[in-house]
Amino acid sequence: MIVTCCSFVAVVLGALLFVTTHATPEGMFDEPRVAVGGYCYYEFRDGKVSLVSEYFLKPVGTYYKRNDEWRWVGLSGNELRLHATLTQIRVVALDGTDDRALKRLLLRPRTTSTSGPGKKESSP
Repeated sequence: MIVTCCSFVAVVLGALLFVTTHATPEGMFDEPRVAVGGYCYYEFRDGKVSLVSEYFLKPVGTYYKRNDEWRWVGLSGNELRLHATLTQIRVVALDGTDDRALKRLLLRPRTTSTSGPGKKESSP
């Protein structure tokens, strides 16, 4: 019984370690530094990065994996390292000067308007 319990705990911990260290940047991440009068987040999808708000959707770069490391290339050509987990993504400048964590969003933020980027038109 104790061996079975310990084996189960080891498998669960191993699976959690694997999932948290092998997460991809694919998804939505809160961006609290941009004030637009509503929500704002980064969306990583299909190799493209966009800044999304209630009022706009702005392409801000691309992302790719190289040598087991995720990278974000901005529109100006600057590269950043990405360290994704199930709960957040760390964005780190290649020289280490900028290091910030963005919280992963599991659900698309609610909107106050009925149209615009990321919104569906309301039906009568």
